[in-house]
Amino acid sequence: MEMFRRFLISTYLPKKAVMLRFEHPNKTIGYVLLLTAFSLLPALLFMIPTIVSGYQNAVQHIETPSTAVYLEDFKLYEKEKRNVSSSSFTLDSTITTEEISSAPPLYGIGLLKDGVFLAIKGQVQVYSYELLGWNSLSKENLLHHLKDIKNTLFIFIPLSVFLLFCLTAGLKFIQITLFAVIGLYASRFTKRILTFKQAWVLSAYSSTPMTVLFMVIDLLSYSAPYSTSLYLVGVLFAYVFILSRLPIKKEKRTSLNA
Repeated sequence: MEMFRRFLISTYLPKKAVMLRFEHPNKTIGYVLLLTAFSLLPALLFMIPTIVSGYQNAVQHIETPSTAVYLEDFKLYEKEKRNVSSSSFTLDSTITTEEISSAPPLYGIGLLKDGVFLAIKGQVQVYSYELLGWNSLSKENLLHHLKDIKNTLFIFIPLSVFLLFCLTAGLKFIQITLFAVIGLYASRFTKRILTFKQAWVLSAYSSTPMTVLFMVIDLLSYSAPYSTSLYLVGVLFAYVFILSRLPIKKEKRTSLNA
């Protein structure tokens, strides 16, 4: 309940958020971890169905008699060019993993000319056929390898979720710390009363509004251009606003007795 109160204050009452600076950093760390997990819910809602349906579509498409695909020297070939592209699965022997990385889909998996890709929130993970050990495979052998992967999905999906959480939380802590350093120096320049611990706590809470906003954007399956820059600018704006509510140091006056 207390954490929910802090969430409401940092989201809707930025003027009162400055009072949170007296909070112990351990509580703030717990809040940041919970906020990170909360922000990843849209990604999980799309990621898990995408992986499962993408895998099923891949197997069903390759099992189709009219589909003639095979691997040779770690390269995917199609006897008849019948490139497939859906919301969850892509089969294209003309596109490389490097090309898909430069213009990735928001979510999806696929078989490309030189490897397999997995896209989550516009971030692409690629696995070359050479890395997978798929040198020369017939259609039947390729299907056999794909069906073997099904047994690893129960390990792969939770591992992907855990790694995504660790990466997101790590980047958020780095961002919070950098903004805290900026806030500390800014407070000294503007003669505000602020310690580094307080700057760190306020930096953490200033990220709440933009985190909620981008979570809603993710729920709408919309990929905003320059999203990282927009996020950082929004957080910085909220942080500066909170810092502006800090009390100013009173200069000590010395009186001289004549």
